[in-house]
Amino acid sequence: MIILLLADLPFYPNVRVSNDNQQIINQGESSFVVYKGHIYAICNIAERSTIPAIPFSRSDDLGNSFPINYNFVDNTTGVTWHTDPVIGIGDSRYIHMIVQFYTYYIKHYLSKDRGLTWSDTSFVTDLSTGGDVDKPWMVIRGEIIYVSWQEFGGTSR
Repeated sequence: MIILLLADLPFYPNVRVSNDNQQIINQGESSFVVYKGHIYAICNIAERSTIPAIPFSRSDDLGNSFPINYNFVDNTTGVTWHTDPVIGIGDSRYIHMIVQFYTYYIKHYLSKDRGLTWSDTSFVTDLSTGGDVDKPWMVIRGEIIYVSWQEFGGTSR
């Protein structure tokens, strides 16, 4: 079986999620969502042990430009190592983001202003099992958020 994927021009290879004029960070593990002409994108960075940030960007013109872009940082966690970010949008148009902090836990954040500010809403993972977490994923249907992740090394419940 041969599957051929085609895209209409213009398409842009290697679009960076956030401005990094010096190009000192290596972006990877990206997640994006398209909602009514807007594109929201986040990713982790290879230097996450020394640069505790999740690049975030928003395009309001179908990806031709990303004027809103910055590095999201949560200094309240006590953990600098962020990874595996996932982004989604519910029917309310609020943006939901989940981020894994080291292998300890996953947190949920909410933006009601299209990504300009974020509120820390809750821990997603159950710390009582003593296990580590990895590879979170999220699906939003209506306003119900479904989150899954891999847990290892703890007691199952």
